[in-house]
Amino acid sequence: MTSHTSIIVSTKNTAQNCGYRAHSHTPRPNLHFRFADTMPTQDQAEQEQLEDHFEPWNQSTTRLNRILFEVLEYQGIKLFDLDLVSRTEITTLFKVVASHISLDKVDQGVAFDYLCELRRELIALFHATLEIKEMELITEFRLYSAAAASLARSLAYHAEGKPLFRLPEYPTFDGDLDIYMDAVMEPYLAARVLWLEQRKAAGQELHPIEGRFDNLTLEPAILRKGLSDRARNEYFHEEGNGRYRCLEWEVFTDMASYLTCCRYKQADFVDEIEKELDGRNVVLSEAPSYDGNADDYDDDNDLDNGTEGNHHYEVSPELLGTGDIDRASDSGFRAPPRPRPIYPSLWTFTEPCTQEATTASDTRDRRCYACYYNYGIAFSHAEQTEPAVRTPCGHIHGIVCLENHFKTGKATCPLCRAKFFKFEQRLSPEASDAYNRLVQAIDGIAHVDGAIDRYLFEGQKEVHDFDFAELLGELIKLCTTISDARSDLRNQVEAHSWR
Repeated sequence: MTSHTSIIVSTKNTAQNCGYRAHSHTPRPNLHFRFADTMPTQDQAEQEQLEDHFEPWNQSTTRLNRILFEVLEYQGIKLFDLDLVSRTEITTLFKVVASHISLDKVDQGVAFDYLCELRRELIALFHATLEIKEMELITEFRLYSAAAASLARSLAYHAEGKPLFRLPEYPTFDGDLDIYMDAVMEPYLAARVLWLEQRKAAGQELHPIEGRFDNLTLEPAILRKGLSDRARNEYFHEEGNGRYRCLEWEVFTDMASYLTCCRYKQADFVDEIEKELDGRNVVLSEAPSYDGNADDYDDDNDLDNGTEGNHHYEVSPELLGTGDIDRASDSGFRAPPRPRPIYPSLWTFTEPCTQEATTASDTRDRRCYACYYNYGIAFSHAEQTEPAVRTPCGHIHGIVCLENHFKTGKATCPLCRAKFFKFEQRLSPEASDAYNRLVQAIDGIAHVDGAIDRYLFEGQKEVHDFDFAELLGELIKLCTTISDARSDLRNQVEAHSWR
């Protein structure tokens, strides 16, 4: 197949060279996409079926390419054989025209006419994309649509006679794609606007310090019924109901949706990380050398004849899993390093209380409720004794039984289910740093809430001032920080246990 990789550009008077008037409806060369580059070799019937499948796209892209062709004519630029230009090249050409070629020779009224055509075709393009299932093609077509939208943006600012500001670079969301897709697919902005409209109608503060957007509803029936007509048309889109959005408004609504979603789901995200920590703790507990202590195993550690004051107790090697390690050392082999537990050491949140437990007034409180060994200064199967510790909730436990409880992946009191320590205490230093960055960024959303809501209430505009440009920069910076922090936290929890 012949390769079409060049675009020949002439800056001579296009109307004279081509023999027809710019912005006329004279037939143009066939400016549709060439799908043969990505379609596999097929028989005639399959080929025809595939071409029919892409026909709506061909029609829309042909009309969009014609608009691009005519805009260039106004600038005195002629493209030869544009019908042979590849999809990638035509996408690049849209971007070049939008960002690097002046539209000063295009009349403002004509620019507005082209803008209206672009709006219609971009909506048609959206509907055509819904019929395409091939992800590779969907990605290419979306890039093409965004490039065409960039030309529409340039035409809109030219038609209004306003200076065009450069859009900030869009975040990639590579490490947080799941929450980003949820944010843009679910009606978070519609839920946010409904929350604001209801508070405004009730005379309540729109931006309270506590509980902001806590009770959002994503239920379609509630949104459909509760939203004002304008907000419903603007932010609540039924499936397949495409509505034209200019490029910068698309960026704004995507960023606002992502921030709204992240704050709304922050507690769920922490729960997800805690479940990961719990699951990893169970896995670590299955290792023979795991003993629930944060210190690495030391062959020279003496567990015998310890005292309550220095936190060393006589604990059975069978319970601690050290018997195999001792035998391996004796035979000249060294056991693998002890895996570090997810939970902090018991000593970071418990208090030794063996002496108090052994003198309890109720004799039932003088023994461990789990194994029924009496509390004593040293652990002994023969004597059936076990040291006692008190947890922050006030309950007393046998230390070995409490460690075994940890090995099941639980970080709560066996008696009252109270949590022993906060989420942050379970994180490694690296994970803790990521979590702190996330919390600070989530809190920082409050500083831009007022500006976000003001623009949401005003609705879409195709032309904005530099205040809006500055806000877009802040939103993208916040989204990038949150996305990176969430991704880093996930990665650190998977890679490290508690120090």
